[in-house]
Amino acid sequence: MSDRYVMEALLRPAVELNTAVAAGCAAFVCVSAPWAVALSPSVSYVTAGAFVALAAVRTRQGLKILRYRRNLKRLPRYVMTSRQVPVSRYRLFLGKGFSWEQKHLQRLLETRRPEVQAFLQPSVAYRLARKTERWSEYRLPWLSRVLRTDARFNPVRPLPPAGGNPAIHGVEPDETDVSMDLGERVGHMLVLGTTRVGKTRLAELLITQDIRRGNTVVVIDPKGDADLLRRVWAEAHRTGRQDELYAFHLGWPEISARYNGIGRFGRTSEVPGRLANQLSGEGNSAAFREFAWRVVNIIAQALVALGERPDYNRVRRYVMNITGLHERYVEWYLREKAPHLLAVIEQQVALLSQVNQNRSLQDYVLRRAAVTQVLESPEGQAL
Repeated sequence: MSDRYVMEALLRPAVELNTAVAAGCAAFVCVSAPWAVALSPSVSYVTAGAFVALAAVRTRQGLKILRYRRNLKRLPRYVMTSRQVPVSRYRLFLGKGFSWEQKHLQRLLETRRPEVQAFLQPSVAYRLARKTERWSEYRLPWLSRVLRTDARFNPVRPLPPAGGNPAIHGVEPDETDVSMDLGERVGHMLVLGTTRVGKTRLAELLITQDIRRGNTVVVIDPKGDADLLRRVWAEAHRTGRQDELYAFHLGWPEISARYNGIGRFGRTSEVPGRLANQLSGEGNSAAFREFAWRVVNIIAQALVALGERPDYNRVRRYVMNITGLHERYVEWYLREKAPHLLAVIEQQVALLSQVNQNRSLQDYVLRRAAVTQVLESPEGQAL
């Protein structure tokens, strides 16, 4: 088979192997029985060497034909672990591939011709294995599992559920590593493909390199692929960047990062403004909106004074029952402004406890009454 001509003929029987077998037999005869071909021993060894060289060349050419035909039906297995993914600061690894040329188009068109379909159809053993697999699914489950096993020892294992046409890759048996310059990523990349052909796996490959390169990575996955999330999580932990990983998912709030829309502000009055602005301010609703603003403002001022960051849950809890926040704020305020009044409150609680001999009132009610008395006193009013 010569590669010097424009037209190729790869979808055909590997007739080169016939020549290789004949040359091998001739070499054997020249070595074992040189008298049968009327050669002296010294000349027969040289002739045998020439036949061996011819057999090697024709075998290589025949195996190339067989390999090409095999690739059109099933591509070789290509597996790579995360640690084997090459990471470069100048190149972006994309996988295995080749540059599409005119010869590849010619080879692909040849696969559509009816006279070569015999080389593209699965073998008889493969078709029999699939038929047996369907028959034995319930009769002999163990046999069905063996036939479906995706392992090297199973020569009739089913094709991977990737879909598509393997001939598109098979037209080039000698694929190489494909990469692109990182400077070209400033533009956009569009990856087209139907369902379950590897688009997400390609995204995992690119994300893995970006994470291990130390870049900032933002992944937006509308379909919520769990494998993609696990890959991002694993790569972040493998590179020691787990503290920089934030996952946002409305369906899984227990693992999702949360955004506090009222937790960051320049002035405390911004907190009630953000909440009250969601209410209608037309007609009779204006009064309710103003009331809501004042209530939330009081809660926000108290939380900030206590050193706590306002959030929706706290505001909701204290809107429903502000007593706990009021008591904490009073205690903090008196400790800052008039510490001696705290001792007065304790004295009032002791006196009220003596009056409450039958324990009809709870301790927190007595303390609340004592706080009210102290705040309504002239000294408390002066604060």
